[in-house]
Amino acid sequence: MSCVYAIVGYTTDYPTMQSLSMMGWFGLVQLIYCIMSWMKRGNQFISPYIIFLLTLYIFSYGQSFLWALGLESERTLVGFRGCTIPEIFEAQVLTLIMLAFFQVGASYYSTNRQTFYNDEISVDDTYSLRRIGWFLFIVSVIPYSMETVQKMIISMTSGYAAIYQGEDKVGLSNWSGIIADYCIPSLICLYISYRKHKTMRRSITLFFVVNIVVILVTGGRTFAVILIALIVILYNYLVKRLTKKWLLVGCIGAFVLLQVLSYVANVRVESGRSASLESMRLENNGSIDAVAEMGGTMFCLIKTRNLVPEKQDYRYGKSYLYAFTSIIPNLGFWDIHPAKKEANLSDWLTDSLGLDYGTGFSMCAEAFANFGYLGFIAFFFWGWFMASILGKIEWSVQTRNYAQMAFLLILFWFFLTLPRNNFINLVRPIFFVAGPIYIVRNLVEDNMILNREDLKLYLAEDKRVNVKCYGESPFLKHWIGNTDG
Repeated sequence: MSCVYAIVGYTTDYPTMQSLSMMGWFGLVQLIYCIMSWMKRGNQFISPYIIFLLTLYIFSYGQSFLWALGLESERTLVGFRGCTIPEIFEAQVLTLIMLAFFQVGASYYSTNRQTFYNDEISVDDTYSLRRIGWFLFIVSVIPYSMETVQKMIISMTSGYAAIYQGEDKVGLSNWSGIIADYCIPSLICLYISYRKHKTMRRSITLFFVVNIVVILVTGGRTFAVILIALIVILYNYLVKRLTKKWLLVGCIGAFVLLQVLSYVANVRVESGRSASLESMRLENNGSIDAVAEMGGTMFCLIKTRNLVPEKQDYRYGKSYLYAFTSIIPNLGFWDIHPAKKEANLSDWLTDSLGLDYGTGFSMCAEAFANFGYLGFIAFFFWGWFMASILGKIEWSVQTRNYAQMAFLLILFWFFLTLPRNNFINLVRPIFFVAGPIYIVRNLVEDNMILNREDLKLYLAEDKRVNVKCYGESPFLKHWIGNTDG
């Protein structure tokens, strides 16, 4: 498929809108094929990998899908800040090649992964997760709420773009933001630990919903969609498997929600405009508008190709390597933190284009900025990495290893922001948020107890079991001591 794209891109001298539409159809076929091939490997449709794949395609290729279906939006890339049809066409070809190798990497992992030992029993870490979740929630809810309210005020008074015009701090200088980042992970821990308590589970879900509404008011459609995806995964794995019927209902609900979002977006003060009831007209379809907005991320790849290597040399992996330095606070050793200078490509692109708002960035643009047309190699490793991490979430459910599930879902939460960001925005939360949670969880493992009912069930079925025992457990000694296994 990549060879086909390359040939098409090389032989098309004068691309037109029909060319963009054709490449859009190529992308739709490729996406459907990737989903079907992943499901043929025994994976479910509603899975973290599929959701990440859909997110990656929508952000990287969303507008191309609209062109393929003959749908138009005012947010089109054609003509936006000088984007020409030939530039968009070349970006389409390069994007599809990268996305194809992402699936190749994921498939390679799926084919060569080791077979897990099916009879392992994990300790019951419900109470440990509950304690960690409540502690993190109490610590983070106030900073999180303050930041959310602040963004809401800025959005309503100065427009959504003004949120991203502030200084991007790295390391411990952004301590309040780091603490606030614990809020959603704390809700993940609490939801998992209260999975059998309907009242608490609904209360946590309500908190999620309130967050979604507030985020939508601030104009953050991306994070609202990510939160919805997180809720879907939690419910599907811990409460009830979602059927095709509920999938259809969810799609209809999403359509209605996105239509409302179109109106909410117009409520925000932008360039002196105010919203009216005309914003709810069918021609201002919220679904189309949302996909166009998210698919506008291709703009970063288009402009990066204009700048690299003509005005700036390839980074040869430096943005990925320097991103790890963001975990070191700036204590006066540097005038400009190396991470901000070398790894924050969003700021680099914004400054290079002379814009007064943040452009964001993308996985495709960062791969090109580092390796040029060989960026597809980076996507192969991205696919392998994502499949190796996200594929273990379902396994953690099957083995009742809920602590591992919590940790992986926290990673999943941060992964979903990656298609519209650069790598540095993934390193910091993993180190400052996910990492400490994992360490604390291991420190309290001694207080965990084996799930009595699960152990009885396995022993009654006369299975060979592999039990991880932490600390002294008279109960465990009693049961294991009375068995031959």
